[in-house]
Amino acid sequence: MKILKYPDKRLNIIAKPIKNINNKIKALIFKMINTMYSHQGIGLSATQINKHIRIFVMDISKTYNQPLIIINPKYSYVSTKYKKVKEGCLSIPNYFEFIYRSINCIINAIDLNGNKFIINAYGLIAQCIQHEIDHLNGKLLTDNLTKKHK
Repeated sequence: MKILKYPDKRLNIIAKPIKNINNKIKALIFKMINTMYSHQGIGLSATQINKHIRIFVMDISKTYNQPLIIINPKYSYVSTKYKKVKEGCLSIPNYFEFIYRSINCIINAIDLNGNKFIINAYGLIAQCIQHEIDHLNGKLLTDNLTKKHK
């Protein structure tokens, strides 16, 4: 699948919630996982492939074969403690920048079968979740930069 690249304005569209997880949505999710792996990313939002629905996939496993599918994520908690982290984005190839991310977040979401679940995330998984939810909200890595770095 083609990944939208910065400064494409479609990356700023706010994604809409999924109402029904049908076969078309499931097929899209598996294409997203394959696209993420083929581009050697650890996360990919539907927004990045010009589908403006609230889905993202991620895989931070060492074996790179444990994808997480996150549908309709909502924060229930975001820490006010931050950590400076180096971050990149498949929509801004070969660009990395240090930004601040919350050290912990908790999200409520649904899986591929429509089951509700909660993730209490720290470290890289928290960073990835925040990055991908930013995409679903029409926000890019560059939006998190200080004026000096922009």
